[in-house]
Parts: sequence; C-alpha cells; structure tokens
Amino acid sequence: MERLSDPAAIGLELACRVLAPVPAFGMYINHAFSKKWILRMSAGFLYLDVMDFEGRYLSTSVTVDYIFTKHFGLGGGFTRQNLDFSSAGGDNPWKIEYQVDGPTLYISLVF
Repeated sequence: MERLSDPAAIGLELACRVLAPVPAFGMYINHAFSKKWILRMSAGFLYLDVMDFEGRYLSTSVTVDYIFTKHFGLGGGFTRQNLDFSSAGGDNPWKIEYQVDGPTLYISLVF
C-alpha cells in the first residue's frame, strides 16, 4: 500500500493490486531405461524480492514409471515442496512457511 502525503491529514490512501506471471526456473531430467521403465527427476525454483516482500518457492521430485500396457502405466516416488514468504516492512510484518514432502503414487495415461 502506498500512501499519498499524510493520510491522517488529508484522509486519502492509494491501493493497487497487480497480477502478473512470474517466471520460475526449473530443470527436468527423464531417462528411459527401457520401453517400460522411466526415471523422472525435476526441480523448480522461484525467488522474489520486491519492496518489503521477500520469498522463495522450491519444488523437487523423483519418480519411476512402469508402463504395464500399451496405454497405461503406474508411477511412484518422492516429492517435496517448500514455500517461505515474508513481509518485513509496515506496521504488521508477517511470515508464511509451508513445507510438504512425502511419497507420490499415480497412474499414467500413455499415448
């Protein structure tokens, strides 16, 4: 929130919202050991430092797919997602920390 002059004196505040795409940097590695076994690894990272706001997002995943028919496969692995975002300025500083990690199990559609 931006203040115009002294809001207490003139009773006016200016607020705006911005929605814009933010690029995340990532790396993906897929390796097919055979037609039926595929190893997938990925990592994504985003860091943002704008005015009084600072934060980062990190996502990593390692999975293995087994293609058991012509059109279906089964996969599983481990995924981790971590979010750390904070506001240091203003009257009410705040911080968000969020982390989820654990096993992943899914069915693949192959075409």
